[in-house]
Amino acid sequence: PNTYSGATRVVSGVLVVAERDALGATSEGHGDATFVEADGALEFLGNTNYSHETIVLNGGRIAISTRALPAGRVTLRGPIELGATSRIDTVAKAGLYLRKNISGDGGLTFGRQPSGTSDDGTVYLEGDNSYAGPTIVKKDVVLRVSTSTGLGSTEQGTTVEKGARLASSGGGAEPILVERGGQLSLGSSETPFEHQVRLAAGSLRTWVQGTTLATPLVLSQGGQVGEKRSNSELLILASGVQGSG
Repeated sequence: PNTYSGATRVVSGVLVVAERDALGATSEGHGDATFVEADGALEFLGNTNYSHETIVLNGGRIAISTRALPAGRVTLRGPIELGATSRIDTVAKAGLYLRKNISGDGGLTFGRQPSGTSDDGTVYLEGDNSYAGPTIVKKDVVLRVSTSTGLGSTEQGTTVEKGARLASSGGGAEPILVERGGQLSLGSSETPFEHQVRLAAGSLRTWVQGTTLATPLVLSQGGQVGEKRSNSELLILASGVQGSG
């Protein structure tokens, strides 16, 4: 393991991290943080729990590396700060677990690195996030959110694009647009969801009996609620349906 102190900066190119403590000492604040600039990328080899390193994304990218597949599970246990809108990529058949909080002024795009297969990759947001910018979920990504603030500030909203899936079990009030071919899954019998959900020919589903959407569901170009009759009956639309389609 590396023990150097001081910041690490990825200005351009790709820095591949292969060991738990490869980025040196960790501490609160930016003194020992890793900064990833707009032309840089920080990639992590799979099947590893990484240290509590603070990562600052200034328009750069962090990702699971495709250099050693299958990647399995990658866990980042440090906070992430967004100095600008940035990107986080998973790979097919792998899970990227983000344990700590994500903060800052930027937004986040969640994507999947090409790896020769069409299978989805999954990102798990487990922190109480406060980042200010919008969230975009791209094709072949499953984004799983387990806290009510997992998608950051409610000001900018979240877009689920074609071929993407957003699954939330923590409640929340984030505005969510589900585009054609995208899927939103809500699942909690204890906490009503207050998301402002708009289906632009996308779909809304649940996997938990008694899940409640407390706000009106808005249709734009139509949409699908439930996968089949028995599944659609699990979801309670407490404020009805608005819009057209």
